[in-house]
Amino acid sequence: MHTAWDIQLVEIKIFLYNTDKMALPPGLKTRDQVMGLAGVESSRISLLPTNTSGSYKENEMVTFGIPSYRFSSINTARTYLKFKIRAIGADKSRAVFAGASQVFNRLVVKNDSGVHLESIDRYHTFSRMMDNLKSKAQLEGEASMSKDWRVLKEQRELPDKSDYSTYTTVIHDLKSGILGNAQKFLVNLDIMRASSGASYTVELYLSSALTVFPETRGGMDIQYEITDVSLELELLKIPEGEQERLNSALVSSNDGSMLPFTTYTMDRRDVPDSTACNLQIASHQKDVTAIYSILSKKSKVRKVISQDLKNVFGEGDHQRFLGGRFTIVDGLATTSDTVVSQYNFRYANRSFPLSPVNMNEDSTLALANAITTFEMKDKMPYLADTLCTTDYKFIGHFETSMFLLAQNFRSVQDTRILSGLNLSSVGAPLEINIQFKNTVSDIECISFLEFSETLYIGAGGLSTLNKPM
Repeated sequence: MHTAWDIQLVEIKIFLYNTDKMALPPGLKTRDQVMGLAGVESSRISLLPTNTSGSYKENEMVTFGIPSYRFSSINTARTYLKFKIRAIGADKSRAVFAGASQVFNRLVVKNDSGVHLESIDRYHTFSRMMDNLKSKAQLEGEASMSKDWRVLKEQRELPDKSDYSTYTTVIHDLKSGILGNAQKFLVNLDIMRASSGASYTVELYLSSALTVFPETRGGMDIQYEITDVSLELELLKIPEGEQERLNSALVSSNDGSMLPFTTYTMDRRDVPDSTACNLQIASHQKDVTAIYSILSKKSKVRKVISQDLKNVFGEGDHQRFLGGRFTIVDGLATTSDTVVSQYNFRYANRSFPLSPVNMNEDSTLALANAITTFEMKDKMPYLADTLCTTDYKFIGHFETSMFLLAQNFRSVQDTRILSGLNLSSVGAPLEINIQFKNTVSDIECISFLEFSETLYIGAGGLSTLNKPM
């Protein structure tokens, strides 16, 4: 028996055929709303660390064990990390906070067998780099939660004089491919095995006090501690019968239940004191979709902010990436001692981009390559924004503190298709070729390889990154 909607669809198809396949405006074709499944509900869980100690200090670890909640899945879009932070020490009231992204220097996600599903070292550098790829509006909007005041300080030309000796509540979105906002699927917990008490284990290693509070208004006796740490999970629960039928159907399929995700691995290389370098990254990942490389000084110190302008432009921030033409000193643009004049990436007999990026006059071409290769023109990132120095010169962030060597290796942007580089195919390293304007010294290159993975979950909730045979 045909419904009125079926008849309407037939009429539309006949009309389209008679108009020689010319399309109607999409707003003319509507559908009735579908009733949701009864018994589906969402709830929020405040998950406390399994190694609860009340408070955590630099170089310590915070661990979360996510149970295999019955009939439930994680909605990662509504999940975040919450904690309170304060500076301690004789000069605690003079400490300047670098923001939530700098509190953790390593992220590890494991399955119940202890297998590392994700492991991102230099997580604080990675977090800042990814924040630079957000839009200016988003960074400004998140500032009240992340305490990353860079946009506000620069726009209003005002320093951060907050007293961080008292506890401040901070929100951080995990940059995890499985449990972070980048995961677009619901993470099925009911199907996972939790023989050790947790289906997933999340480990966060705390950064040094020097990284978290890199600037001071006077005095160097500054440490920090965090407390009231919790992983706020949004769980979607479906009726028991529906969950069991779903799990049965998934496990009985050829590949079992699958959870695709994108994650990253870090590679660090010392840059020789020279005007050029060839850095080689060894990896066996089969679908490397992108690379992000930054340059920074190896030696870092806490900087005394002798005047407000130094804090406005973040002159003491440890995550000021080098390679652009300038650095900001006392609000003025001065010539940088680490200027990249040419670069390209190479794997086997392929070059990315096809010709090296030459930057004889400025770094505009490197910025353009980063924006176009990742198709960000419709949502320009903060690193493409411009600042105004105290002598009224307009200079891009990319030229002063957010320089980035980035390349998208996907042949198509459809994430359902594996179209990245297979670094295990010929055994050759991925090369980074960089030329500098002058001889550089005390420089390191930190690279993050982005690659695709799939978590396969079979009978009994056993999970593996290797596709079942």
